[in-house]
This record gives sequence, C-alpha cells and structure tokens, in this order.
Amino acid sequence: MSRVYYEDIYNLGLLYAYIDSNGTQKMVLLDDLKRFHNTIEKNLEEMHSNINDIYAGIWNSNDEPIYFVSSNKEGDVYYVLKPEFNLLMVKRKYIGCLSSEVIVASLMENALECIEPVMKQEIKNNNSKEKSLCLGSKITFEKERKSDNMKVITICGSLKFQNEMMSISEKLSLEGNCVFTPVYPVIKRKRTKEELDNLKKIHFKKIELSDAIFVINKDKYIGESTNLEIEYAKKLGKEILYLE
Repeated sequence: MSRVYYEDIYNLGLLYAYIDSNGTQKMVLLDDLKRFHNTIEKNLEEMHSNINDIYAGIWNSNDEPIYFVSSNKEGDVYYVLKPEFNLLMVKRKYIGCLSSEVIVASLMENALECIEPVMKQEIKNNNSKEKSLCLGSKITFEKERKSDNMKVITICGSLKFQNEMMSISEKLSLEGNCVFTPVYPVIKRKRTKEELDNLKKIHFKKIELSDAIFVINKDKYIGESTNLEIEYAKKLGKEILYLE
C-alpha cells in the first residue's frame, strides 16, 4: 500500500534534481521519477514507518502544475519544469509540508541516485518555442526572495539539546519558516554505524537544501559534528544563526 501520493513525490524529485544541479537540470525522465517514488516507499517500509501522506492534500486540482510533460522521438517521457515556476513556493509546499519521515526517506542515497542530475539532456521536438521552454529561461531567485520572507532553515546541534531544538523549531515555524530538524531518537536502541552514516548524509543534504542553519549552542557548546556542519554551511554560502 502506498504511503505517499506519487504526484507529490514526482514534484519533489523535480525540485531535488533542479537544486542539486544548481538550476541546470529542469527535466527528469518519468521512469526515473517512478523509481524515485518506489524507492521512497521501500525506504519507508524498511524504516517501519506508519506514516500515511497519501491524502495529505499537498497538491490539488486547483493548483497550477509546476511542470509540463514532453517526449522525444524514442518515446521517452519527461517531466519538465515550467520556466516561471516559483522555487520558494515549491520548497514551502513540498519540503515544508511533507512528513519528516518522507523527507528522510527521499534524501537517502538510494533514492537520490534515481534522479541524479543529467548534464546534457535534450527534448527533441519540432517546436523550437517548446524546446526553448524546456532548456532555457533562467530564474532569478533574488527577486523571489524579496517577495517572500520564508526561509528554509536546518537546525544543528547536539541531541542533548533536543528540547531546545524542538522549541526553536516550533518558534521558527510559527514565524513562517520551513524548518528541518535532526532525526530524534525514538527507538530505544543504539544506532548502527550504517544508520549513523545515513543520518549524517541526510543532514548534510538538508543543509544543501536550506537558506540558513540555526545552531543550538546552549552554554556556548558546539560539538565536533556541529562544527563540521557549520563549516559545510559556510562553504555553501548559507546564513549561520546561533541560539547564543
């Protein structure tokens, strides 16, 4: 049984591919998006997730699609981002509204491999205007930022400050931001090395998708892992916010 609506995941896949390619990849094969969806479902099953986002209602019939569908001479079907799509709105709609377990499952390496950026893809058709729509039209993010104050923010810090993380996450969300948090330990057992490696990769991916990170440095404490996250965020040019 599906846990997530395929249309939501296809849009999320398009968003990830676009961000990972620094805005150069505007289309993804439908077959790859289907694999992305199936892999997320498999990851959720292996996580023993009870989540059910199938009726989350993130995308409804009144919403304007962010993509159009095209195909090449070989019959390969592509989902193509529209030139005028609003990046901040799409971030808010999918990264901000899908369940955290779904986001975690979608950021696992086996899922991201399904939609790896393709450096040179073309949609071959006889309509030059449509071809221009597929491959051209850069989006100016700064203009969008000025019209929307929402930020995507990742919470960083030691899990011993979990209460503070949850409090800041709530505060930032109520202020209208989209907030990523660490995966809090619920299962009462020690995490395996593989699980810890997965969580580290996922958290770094969250930082990549964010506009800023918020460091929970209670009593001025910043651990080794958090320092690495701060340096990574600085390298990517992200804004760094601190509790203290």
